[in-house]
Order: sequence, then C-alpha cells, then structure tokens
Amino acid sequence: MHDIGKVAIPDAVLLKKGMLTEQEFAEMQKHTTVGCDILRESKSSLLQLAAEIAGSHHERWDGQGYPFRLAGAAIPLSGRIVALADNFDALTTARPYKEAWSVERAVEHILGRAGTQFDPACVQAFERALPSIMRIMLENAEAPSLKDSSPEMPSDTEPAFARAKLMA
Repeated sequence: MHDIGKVAIPDAVLLKKGMLTEQEFAEMQKHTTVGCDILRESKSSLLQLAAEIAGSHHERWDGQGYPFRLAGAAIPLSGRIVALADNFDALTTARPYKEAWSVERAVEHILGRAGTQFDPACVQAFERALPSIMRIMLENAEAPSLKDSSPEMPSDTEPAFARAKLMA
C-alpha cells in the first residue's frame, strides 16, 4: 500500500527500461505525496498509518530523500522501517529495468548505508531479523529449489541463507 500513489504515474515512466530522465524522476517522486493524499482522508487508523508510510518511505536518514527532505527522527518510524524493507524488496526482485540482486549483495548494500540512507537502529533490527526474513523468503519461493535461478529467488541465495543462519 506504500506505493499506492503509483496509480497516478504513467506506465511509460513506471515500466521504463533504463535510467529515468530528470523530468521522469520528478514525476516518479510524486507517488509519495499522491499516495499520502489518497489515504490520509480515511478515518481508519490503519489507513492513517498507511498514509504516513506512503508519504515518508523515500525520506533518508541523512535528509537527502523526498518528498520533504526530512532527516533522522523527524522521519516517522513507520517510514524508516518501510524504506529499508522496500529497498530490500526492490533490490532482490527483478524489475523491467534491472535484474534481481542476490540477497547477500542487497544485505551488504543496506548495511553499508546505515546512518546515511537508513536509520542505524532499523538496520540493526533488519540484521537481527535476517534469518527469519530468509526463512520466509524460502517458504514463499516459487522455485522448487534454491538452485533455480528464478527472479523470485536468485541462485546465489543459498550461501547468504547459510550465513544468515550463523548470524542468528
């Protein structure tokens, strides 16, 4: 639901292969405020939370995100958590414009951005939760085995899963 504002973004931008132009990136950034606007009028506390997330999940710990360039604790905790989860999902899932990254590569990327892109406490929580995350990914993989190199479960996740078990 955090990306519900993407309904207002043209498919030509959403599904574009390759880099977005500056104008296309500005258009894509609007999904945060559009999503927040769609959800915030609800009287449901769950949808109010969803509005908060939609509006803040692209903010960065260092203040270089969007739409409001919030920094640190000024970013709602819900947005900080979803920013990390959304990033992990985006990296480990094939998209029209990129191949899926291995879980190991995505984890290294996230760990390396603690304190800049991501809240360091959220990164620590992610690291602690990684064995459970990997277990859920494996349980929900469409591939019959880890050796299958489908986009849902890259073939090099087996070593990352073994490492994640050691981190538990």
